[in-house]
Amino acid sequence: MQLSSAYKEIAAHLETRLQEALAFDPELPHAPVLEAMAYATLGGGKRLRGVLAVLSGDLCGVDRTRALTLAAGIECLHAYSLVHDDLPAMDSSDLRRGKPSVHKAFDEATAILAGDGLQALAFELAVESGLSAKGLKAFAIAVGRHGMIGGQMQDMRAEAGQIAPSFEALKTLHAAKTGALIQFSALAGVYLSGDQTHEIALKSYGARLGLAFQIWDDVLDVDGSVEVTGKPTGHDTNKITFVTLMGVEAARAEAQSLVDKAKTSLANFAFKEVADFAIRRRS
Repeated sequence: MQLSSAYKEIAAHLETRLQEALAFDPELPHAPVLEAMAYATLGGGKRLRGVLAVLSGDLCGVDRTRALTLAAGIECLHAYSLVHDDLPAMDSSDLRRGKPSVHKAFDEATAILAGDGLQALAFELAVESGLSAKGLKAFAIAVGRHGMIGGQMQDMRAEAGQIAPSFEALKTLHAAKTGALIQFSALAGVYLSGDQTHEIALKSYGARLGLAFQIWDDVLDVDGSVEVTGKPTGHDTNKITFVTLMGVEAARAEAQSLVDKAKTSLANFAFKEVADFAIRRRS
């Protein structure tokens, strides 16, 4: 899918903000972990979450500088989750974004510390953006025990056969693991501005987009190639996924249906583009 110049412009500004946040002095005694943090975050990724946060800020009248700072924090948090997800104790993936995973490019201990550092930096940037206490709590919930971390635990239990496979169980799992951070990104403008005018629409949009995004990830795992996705494919063969439950074509149709519904929540072209990108991307 060819992205608009507006999307690319936001992504470019976001990359600059991330470079600023992750700049480091190579002479520092702890420079290796700073290098690993930058390696994990810069020069790759779709920036969908960060771009969505900026668009949400635009919709709610938030200054772009503030929105980009929070968006950078969201991208750091997402990068941390990928670093830890790739570790041998988790999904054990040696490739991410077309290059060796952090634990392969450095070592496992440095990867763990880099992930921890990115998580802390994410909240540092969130505070710098002027995010309200309510917003900070929402951010923490989205990525914590009842959000991303809780969802990861459910995923591990499902893989171990401790959770019965069903569409509803998988929806619950991924609403936490993948969807919660995407939904927070969609609501970023509300939390930055305090303006609740668009809250219901953004919440609905974010929930549907998050689930569609994960379903499409499952499709790409069986329908993509490592050269295009930048990470191993066929990695989830032994896991419960939307594809293993529904089949590829039904999963595609479900993702499209969710995107269509998300687009009815927000008529703005930019939000429609992000929704379409979620299920048109090849990585």
